[in-house]
Amino acid sequence: MPEIVSKYPSISPSYEGQNREANKLFGSLGFVGPVILFLIFITIAFTFRSISQPLLLILLVPFSLTAVAWGHWIHGFPINILSMLGIIALIGIMVNDGLVLIGKFNINLRNGLKFDEALYEAGRSRFRAIFLTSATTIAGLAPLLLERSRQAQFLKPMAISIAYGIAFATILTLLMLPLFLSFGNSVKVLAKRLWTGEKVTPEEVERAIRERDEEDLLERESLPSSNGLGQNGMNTEEHGTSIEEETTR
Repeated sequence: MPEIVSKYPSISPSYEGQNREANKLFGSLGFVGPVILFLIFITIAFTFRSISQPLLLILLVPFSLTAVAWGHWIHGFPINILSMLGIIALIGIMVNDGLVLIGKFNINLRNGLKFDEALYEAGRSRFRAIFLTSATTIAGLAPLLLERSRQAQFLKPMAISIAYGIAFATILTLLMLPLFLSFGNSVKVLAKRLWTGEKVTPEEVERAIRERDEEDLLERESLPSSNGLGQNGMNTEEHGTSIEEETTR
């Protein structure tokens, strides 16, 4: 097209049909995409009260897109509008699987497990849930992927994005996300050690442990006041009883 335009300057190309819709979608995603990722990040950050964990989870999204590209290449389909809609659905499923793993990891930390043990147990206990979710989704899309009718060719790009993306995202969630969490923990430990000059454990820098310690501190602070109120109440009652006895005498 550039050669034709340079040869005939009076001609202006106009892309119509699927190309026009695809360009409109890519243009809108350039603005909406970062907003969606930011809203996902904010939601996870408020849920876990942490910035590092949702950030590490969002970093997995670009890696899963490589499987989407390979899937389209294997099936011989170009990336179009439905492919992009499938990618949006893929991001939601991938974030959900990551939340399951991170949530269990934080629970293990609050229950007193060491960092490495909590991470290992989270992956082991949530492996079945994450794997079955991905397997059932791919199995549900398999008939569409294997269908050769003309009607199926329209929806195949979306199925390719979801199926291949989830297959690779499962591996990323179970293997790469724990590596990211471990690396992020090492960075936080090193940063706090350089800032304070004190030796810290991997568990101390995690938000789940700090929340647990804050809750324990609040409970300990509330206990003396409660005991004091109880003692004052008992003293008042005893004083009232003694006055009543004196009045009776």
